[in-house]
Amino acid sequence: MLDYNCLRNNERVFLATTSVTVFEFELLLMAFAEAFAETSQRTVRGEFRFRRKGGGQRGKLPGLEDKLLFILSYTKNYPLQTYHGLQFGLSQPNTCRQIHTLLPKLKRALEILGCQPARTAEGLAERLKNQVERGEIVQDGVERMRQRPKDAEIQKLSYSGKKTHTEKNLIIGEVETRAIIYLSKTVEGKKHDKKIADEELIKYPEGTVLQQDTGFQGYAPAGVSIKQPKKKPRGKELTKEEKEANRELSRVRVVIEHLISGAKRLRIVKEEMRLKVGNISDDVMEIACGTHNFRNLMRKPFFKELLLHQIYYA
Repeated sequence: MLDYNCLRNNERVFLATTSVTVFEFELLLMAFAEAFAETSQRTVRGEFRFRRKGGGQRGKLPGLEDKLLFILSYTKNYPLQTYHGLQFGLSQPNTCRQIHTLLPKLKRALEILGCQPARTAEGLAERLKNQVERGEIVQDGVERMRQRPKDAEIQKLSYSGKKTHTEKNLIIGEVETRAIIYLSKTVEGKKHDKKIADEELIKYPEGTVLQQDTGFQGYAPAGVSIKQPKKKPRGKELTKEEKEANRELSRVRVVIEHLISGAKRLRIVKEEMRLKVGNISDDVMEIACGTHNFRNLMRKPFFKELLLHQIYYA
């Protein structure tokens, strides 16, 4: 079975299992513990406690580090619940129950660390407004596979036209910091990228420079400088200067592809989505973006030193 104390001795295996290093895990564990403390007066079902916390039968995941290892390894590898339960000595029903209990705690832990992207147009506008130096931002749509819906109407909307059923989000990232700063709500895969951007009603600060691909043709918010590659005219060819200009734009716009691949290091948003309860598909995409931002922050030496000081000298 997977055990944190044994796994932490092999950094390479630990990273492959959880998508984070041991140091990053321990930092995330502090926020994870805070997320649990916020709901310590209630049971897993949300009911008020009538006995002291810790009472009752001891579960298969007794420590917070075991719980965090359980949910991180699930989102990273996305195995079948029966197989994942075997790694921790749990039955399939108990595994399912733990997944739906721990995913919100992981999401909250990333919020505590300030790693989650904005989810509303107002939140993004406030974030961009407060920046001292505003660099270029880039946007793109990201499509994720889902199981074929049983409902005929939902099935029609989620059919992407590529022999599969999908869900889609709009992602906006910063070119300089390589951070995902905005994630739209999850919509059906049939919806066009530009239509998603139009419906989000995002208002950018004056002077914002926005990079986008030709899938957003015609999207031009007020006060925003749009950089977009030129499409080849029908029956004609682009000039040498136009091709060179497109290449220059591609060198910047490729950043959004790196951000999407960073989020999709968690296979739960890369493979076909099997979880269906409530708004869980949207939640796991937010967790994937937050996890990418968390790893991205940890690559910055000044941020890492600040966290080390807070952990060991607070």
